[in-house]
Amino acid sequence: MKHKLILINDQVKDRACRIIQDANTDKPLEVIIQPHKANKTLEQLAYTFGVIYPTIIKFIEDGYGESLSVDEIHSWMKGKILGVDHKIIDGEIIEVEKRLRKSDRVAWSKYIDSVITFVYNRWGLEIPSPTVKGL
Repeated sequence: MKHKLILINDQVKDRACRIIQDANTDKPLEVIIQPHKANKTLEQLAYTFGVIYPTIIKFIEDGYGESLSVDEIHSWMKGKILGVDHKIIDGEIIEVEKRLRKSDRVAWSKYIDSVITFVYNRWGLEIPSPTVKGL
């Protein structure tokens, strides 16, 4: 049986201790203790992919006649906001796209703010404000 607990209060800490004490000791156990990382929220993802990117896509289509997908906008924005890493492979310097996949809430919030600032500074485009909490 696998348990994952975030030790946010004494009650959960006590439960973790009981689970360890009650565990079958005939088999080895693995207990991992690490700092908790608050992952990005579904609200942040919904706002990014459901409001921010579609607003940018519509602006580009209306203003420039160019059709882009959400994936293309996401890739372009990551490059503009995060930049790229450089790696050397067989003597050649290559550019590798930075990733947001393991971003936490704070990093994703900064990314959202940076995208909103970027499109405003570039085109004067205002992104609608989120209508949900957790961003």
